[in-house]
Amino acid sequence: MRVLGFVMSAVAAASWSGCWAAGAGPAEYAFRWDTTQGGPSSAAEAVAALQLQPGKAKRYDVMYFEVVQPASLPAGYTVLGRERGTPGSKPDATYKVRGPEPIPPELQSWKCPLAGRSESKREVDVGFVGLAQVNRSFSVSCTVDKATLKATLPAGSSATPMGCTSAVQRTKASSSTLDVKVEQWSLPQGRVVIEVSMVGIDSKVDLERFRDKVVKPLLDRKATPLGGSKTELGSDC
Repeated sequence: MRVLGFVMSAVAAASWSGCWAAGAGPAEYAFRWDTTQGGPSSAAEAVAALQLQPGKAKRYDVMYFEVVQPASLPAGYTVLGRERGTPGSKPDATYKVRGPEPIPPELQSWKCPLAGRSESKREVDVGFVGLAQVNRSFSVSCTVDKATLKATLPAGSSATPMGCTSAVQRTKASSSTLDVKVEQWSLPQGRVVIEVSMVGIDSKVDLERFRDKVVKPLLDRKATPLGGSKTELGSDC
């Protein structure tokens, strides 16, 4: 079986080994919307709407891959693949194992299968689809810098490129109480999607902070939350 996609995220280099089971591991909170359905129409407008100070924008190209699924995957989990890099440079390769339930025992000692020096992480992705509604997914992943999936995947595995690329403009923005990333995705079908995300801890405090300082102001600006992930959006070739 082959599966599409990857959920692009950046997570703080926090220690999770002793707190994941308690629900206090690293998390990324996100809110995304299609600019044709209302809300700020660009990353710059979103930063202004949230009354944040923008940093320097960076540009990335992102491609998603169909990945052969290992037979040992826990029920409900899938392997996802992505390559991301600045235009004209060699991309970074990411391998991610993701599912809808907290990390099962089989993945507690998970090790990155990619060849080369890699950075591994665990996280919960918390996507807001309303002021009080969220979708959660749990994952373990790793990234090898300046490498392709083809060059780093283990023997017996493969990844097939979807054949389309999304252009992403990323801006870090902040205030005295908030640090976020604002990404403007130009998708293969001509759609433009904006995402605001925040790295934090899987806790009530951080959830409410993101809700009050990001989600509510954007809903007030008529942004309509998207339920799908960037995996699904960027894989629609």
